[in-house]
Amino acid sequence: MRSKKDLLILLGVSAISVMLWFVKLDLPSLPREYALFFINKTASLPRGLYMKIPAWDFKEGDYVVYQPTLCAQEIANRRGWLESDGLLLKQVGALSGTEYRVSPKTGSFFIRDQYYGKAYPVDREGKEMPVSYGLFIVPKDSFLPVGTAPRSFDGRYTGTVPLKNIVAKVVPLLTE
Repeated sequence: MRSKKDLLILLGVSAISVMLWFVKLDLPSLPREYALFFINKTASLPRGLYMKIPAWDFKEGDYVVYQPTLCAQEIANRRGWLESDGLLLKQVGALSGTEYRVSPKTGSFFIRDQYYGKAYPVDREGKEMPVSYGLFIVPKDSFLPVGTAPRSFDGRYTGTVPLKNIVAKVVPLLTE
């Protein structure tokens, strides 16, 4: 249980960070590895402010900010889904050695036989999506990104991502 003082400090730092983001002061930008906060504006995960935490290891369910693969980056850029920093925020859905599949008949997306949603052949604008149907295993030193929104642009379309592409492990701080 956090003390009142800890909560007040956390709220103060959060409020200042949000205000700076809205004001968009012309401050010198630091390399992204020094970023302490990440803002999610997409519906893929709850919108809001996420804070960077130490990342000695990763487990399923962790929130991560990562550089998408080139193929995913090209699709997301063409459709306006990628922020200017070129990073995505998703949860780690699976790690190396884990089975996942997308059913060619129904488009159902499963990780370890647990249903995670549907992979749609087209996006909301009717543009074709790169669905890879079949059974797959997450390769060594990789992860499968997943979002919580039903139509999230995640591993059901992009496949796995190397762990080295992870820029930060984050926790939700102020979200919807």
